[in-house]
Amino acid sequence: MPRCTWPRSDECDSNRRYRPDSAGSRSPAVATLATIVDGGSRFAVVPTLRSDGVFVVPTDRAPARLTQQQRTAISRTRILDAAVDVLARQGYSAATTLRIQQEAGVSRGRLLHQFPSREALLVAAVHHVAVARVDDLKQLDDWPRGPEERIDRAVEVMWSTFHQPYFWAATELWLAARANENLREALLPQERALGRLVKESIAAVFGADLCARPGYEIVREVLFASMRGIALTYALDPRDPASDPHVGEWKTIARRLLLDSES
Repeated sequence: MPRCTWPRSDECDSNRRYRPDSAGSRSPAVATLATIVDGGSRFAVVPTLRSDGVFVVPTDRAPARLTQQQRTAISRTRILDAAVDVLARQGYSAATTLRIQQEAGVSRGRLLHQFPSREALLVAAVHHVAVARVDDLKQLDDWPRGPEERIDRAVEVMWSTFHQPYFWAATELWLAARANENLREALLPQERALGRLVKESIAAVFGADLCARPGYEIVREVLFASMRGIALTYALDPRDPASDPHVGEWKTIARRLLLDSES
């Protein structure tokens, strides 16, 4: 009987269904291949996303044999997702290469072959998951048609990004980079590149019409900086972000700056 090993056995239930909440930061959106083991051979299949949000690993299909490139991609994704998971849950000091190797379920040699230093691994991990999230935002298409409703929804979507594991993983790296020159040098160019992608994703969230209005850039910068600052308070005082009173205030500010000029 074929068995699923993607990414780890404890991330699938007894019916070989991937549990999205089983591994914290692991993102099935970027883990595009499952691994099936059958009779000592390893094969690649593509997980199917059902309408209820469950990824189903189709063990009953005739799979294609894994190539070396696919095996490398799978192990790389497991390592990067594990690194973000450890960073977000346990912090920078706990995110050693040994701990990440154990969490990813890969050999020491495989991890070090792809990421020769801890700094390179951690920076690549946060960038990997953040880019996947940015790409997801760009793909959203169920936006309200009215400008007021579009603004409200855009604010909610922006705010939700500050409560993902990669936000806390990135925060851990920022704080560690303050006193770690090697980490800072590795992190800075990646953060600049990511900053450009974030601006693109926010523009996609607000839409072309609102982005063309005079107050848009002010709205974007004020919301981003304010949301990041408020999100940090959740480290000491965890609560439901959907009920945060600032959400209503951000919507009001955005509406005034983007729509009042029409009056």
